Amino acid sequence: MTFRRSLCILLLAALLAGLWGCGLSAEEAGYRQGRSALSSGRLAEAAGFFGPLGEYKDAHRQMQTIYEEALALYETQAYSQAAEAFRVLAEYEIRDARDYAAASHAMVCLNALDGSGARAALAEGDPTSQPIRDAAAQADTLLFPGTSVFRPEYVARELVSGELSARIRQEALDGNLKYLYAMDRRESERLYQQYREYCIAAFPDTFRDESGNYFSFRADGVLCYVSNFHSVDGGVVILISAL
Repeated sequence: MTFRRSLCILLLAALLAGLWGCGLSAEEAGYRQGRSALSSGRLAEAAGFFGPLGEYKDAHRQMQTIYEEALALYETQAYSQAAEAFRVLAEYEIRDARDYAAASHAMVCLNALDGSGARAALAEGDPTSQPIRDAAAQADTLLFPGTSVFRPEYVARELVSGELSARIRQEALDGNLKYLYAMDRRESERLYQQYREYCIAAFPDTFRDESGNYFSFRADGVLCYVSNFHSVDGGVVILISAL
C-alpha cells in the first residue's frame, strides 16, 4: 500500500468518525467520554463527565461506581488519587465524598510533612464523620497537640530509622507543654541538628536561631522553643507555649 493511499484511508476514517460524532447529543457524548475515562481509571475525569448528566441513562450509578473505586484507593493509601476523585464527587454531593476529600487531602499533607496543610484540610470536613475522625487521629499521633508541628520521632531521620532512641517525657509547665527527649550528649546533638533542619524547612518565616543550642519558631500562632542544653536537661527539650 502506497503512502498516499494510506494517508487517504486515514483521512476518510477521520472524516467518518467526525460525521458519526456530529450525530451525538451533548449528553451522549459526555456519557461516552465518562465511560472511556472510567475504564482507564481516570476517576476524577470520569466524575467530571458523569456529574452534570444527572439522571441521564445510568450516570448516577456510574458516580456511585467512581465513589467505590475512590474509596478503594483511599483504603490502599493512594491518597492523592483518591483526593482528586472525591473532590469532584463532592461537587455533586455524592454520599460523604466531601469528608473523604478532606481526609484524603489531610493524609497527603501528613505524608509530605505539611502539618499546617493537614490541619486546614481536616477543618473542611465534618469532625463527627468517620473519615475525618480517623485522619484526625493520625494527625494527633504525628503532631504535637493543637499544633501543626511534627514530633521529632516522625521527622528526625535517625529516630525514624531506629538508629537513635529516646526516653520521651511530657509534662505541663505553667500552662505550656514540655517534652524531653532524653539521650546521651552525642545523640542529643544529632537529634537537635536533624530536628532543626525540619523546623527551618517547615517554618522558614518564623524560625529564629537564638544560640548554637537553642532556636524558636511560630506555627499557626503557637510559639515553640527547642533547646539542647544537655548538661542541664539531659537531652533535647521542646517547649510549646499555650495558645
